[in-house]
Amino acid sequence: MGIWKSKDFTITMVIVAMGWTEFYGILTYYAMQYFEDVLGYTPLRTTACFLTMTIVAVSANVVVAFTFHLVSGRIFMVIGGLGFLGGAIVWETMDIHRSYWLGPFWAFSFTVIGGDISYNVANMVTLSSVSRELQSSASGVFNTVMQFAGIIGLAISSALVGARNPYYGTPEQDQHIPELFDGFKNAYLLAIGCGSVAVFLACFLKVGKSGASA
Repeated sequence: MGIWKSKDFTITMVIVAMGWTEFYGILTYYAMQYFEDVLGYTPLRTTACFLTMTIVAVSANVVVAFTFHLVSGRIFMVIGGLGFLGGAIVWETMDIHRSYWLGPFWAFSFTVIGGDISYNVANMVTLSSVSRELQSSASGVFNTVMQFAGIIGLAISSALVGARNPYYGTPEQDQHIPELFDGFKNAYLLAIGCGSVAVFLACFLKVGKSGASA
């Protein structure tokens, strides 16, 4: 329990929980359903749509690697939270037939920026905010929080989507495509809430630049 004595570690784990609830449990999962079940794309075409996340993720990690000694972890974490929030807002405000380049492209970009930046900062906080003998335990907690957040986020979002669309998860859902996409809006509202909490909590972090003590 000693790892939770660090306020920065505790806040960071809550931010990670909010972010990965949104990242894995909502935005990535329902994006796949949007392309395959709503638009009727093949798995290969859906994969091509997701390539944006790969390209932006690599770029984001390179930028963070070269600027972490110049920008504080708190600012990076706020940017990460805004990325999660921005991705959720794009999905929430989309209609079914919005162009990929005006909708999903930006949602993917914002979301993966949020995920990669938050992951890098959380790693630094995990290793720097606890004593050396507790670092392995803190790392285990960090990984567990990420995994459980995605699972719990998917469970909650599925219940919310089902509450809005009675056809969700039934054989009849393919005959009610507009209602299917409309049901996703409940999940996106949850994602907006998670992103907002992440941004708010990030403002209270006391995490300095890489290589600095504060």
